Amino acid sequence: MKKILLLLTSLAIFLLAISCSGIVIAAEIKNQNRDCVVMLHGLLRHSDSMEKIAHKLRDEKKFTVLNLDYPAPKFRIEELIEIIHPQISEFEKKCEGRLNFVAHSIGGLVTRAYIHKFHPKNLGKVVMLGTPNQGSEEADVASKLFLVKDWYKKVYGPAGAELITDQSQFKNIFGEVSYELHIIAGNLSRDPLAWIIFKSENDGKVTVDRTKLDGMKSHTVFKVDHGSMLVDDAVIERVGRVLMPAEASS
Repeated sequence: MKKILLLLTSLAIFLLAISCSGIVIAAEIKNQNRDCVVMLHGLLRHSDSMEKIAHKLRDEKKFTVLNLDYPAPKFRIEELIEIIHPQISEFEKKCEGRLNFVAHSIGGLVTRAYIHKFHPKNLGKVVMLGTPNQGSEEADVASKLFLVKDWYKKVYGPAGAELITDQSQFKNIFGEVSYELHIIAGNLSRDPLAWIIFKSENDGKVTVDRTKLDGMKSHTVFKVDHGSMLVDDAVIERVGRVLMPAEASS
């Protein structure tokens, strides 16, 4: 009788261990995130400006992240996408899930041009932060104002010249939005001159309305300026929530 009880007890423990192991394995699979994120910084910035967002996505949301540095002010957007393509292409080959993009300011324009030309096969979602999708009046003024235009051209370079509101000469490089696009804009301007230039809600560099784009899935406005949106906790939380797969965020 004791042998039978011992056998039954051992069997019960064995079955429980298998069951618990199955639960753990299932939980691990559920918590795995095979998706990847390419991050593109703004015009006069570097990859470290995106690092707080990268940390959130990499360490908390478990994305594989490529936080790129690229010479934004030195080339036209059409040239920049050729420069970043080799790194993104290699990154895409190693990505087991969807390839997402998070881009700040002109990085969003670079992202649009990149997707239009190279058509990533496993493209996921795109999140833009303060991107002047319809150009910026500040670029219009700075590129024409007598005392400023030479300085603007030297500092902001060929890419800066493509931030103007008249995009007729180069809009063909962007294409239509055929992907899931989420746009985040700021409406806090700390520069008094910005209100003279813009006349409407803006983040100090671009108006809220000019960040919008036909085909976008969402457009969210936060009380942040053009730079502080990169370190604002509410903005970063929004980026992470948008990028997470539906089954993981539910």
